[in-house]
Amino acid sequence: HLVPLAIPVSPAPFLLWAPYVYHGAPTAAVGFMAAGVKIAGCAALGRILFGALPSQIDEWAPILSIIAGISMIIGTALAAVQTDVKRILAYSGVAHAGYIMMAFVAGIEGVGAMWFYVAMYALTLVGAFAIVAVVSRTTPGRSDLDDWAGLSRRSPELAWSMLALLLAMGGIPFTAGFVAKVSVFAAAADAGYLWLTVLALLTTVVGLYVYFRIAAKMFFAKAEDDTAEPDVSVVARLVIAVTVVAQIVVGVNPWPLLDLAREALPL
Repeated sequence: HLVPLAIPVSPAPFLLWAPYVYHGAPTAAVGFMAAGVKIAGCAALGRILFGALPSQIDEWAPILSIIAGISMIIGTALAAVQTDVKRILAYSGVAHAGYIMMAFVAGIEGVGAMWFYVAMYALTLVGAFAIVAVVSRTTPGRSDLDDWAGLSRRSPELAWSMLALLLAMGGIPFTAGFVAKVSVFAAAADAGYLWLTVLALLTTVVGLYVYFRIAAKMFFAKAEDDTAEPDVSVVARLVIAVTVVAQIVVGVNPWPLLDLAREALPL
């Protein structure tokens, strides 16, 4: 029963569809698609596990903990060796699926942490792929790391916005991503899965290397002389601004959204 429900969330070993879909789909639509699939998948999984099988948590929680651990390891490792930003975000999403699974193993007590993480990660994905769509407009279907070289000089607005979203994905303090990670880590640790929490901390540290590869290209690499300045539409500018501001505002004051997530029904 877990397999068809877990596939939309894209944890390992059910991850093969994500990199190909993220890479092949129109970049502007990938963020909304990926965010929607994550939200729907988590809602379906929560409805079954918390609504129909809460008394069997001792049977399914250990399975999910193993899936979560494998997802964090494989997702982080594969993201670290990619040279295409869309694929980096795709494999990074596998690792994030593992972090989301950490909230599930905590049972009903982890529902709030799960929804907070899903909401913030979905918002970050939308903003990140909006930036990818702008930067990779001249190379449809892909977004090579080299395309990001010198972005801070060509378009400081895009570079700093992407950096903020990458820091959120990495779980850096004063971003909503940090609060989300702390929430799911605490939920898993309180449920007795300390080993999973330690593994999550280790993969988070390694994951910072993944995101700083993109940041290094934007701020320290030199762009080709004929590289054009990205043309940012009004809609893209609005989407990026909303997602970045939300990450910072919620990161500084997460309590209203955390309280709302904790009161959310799992069904």
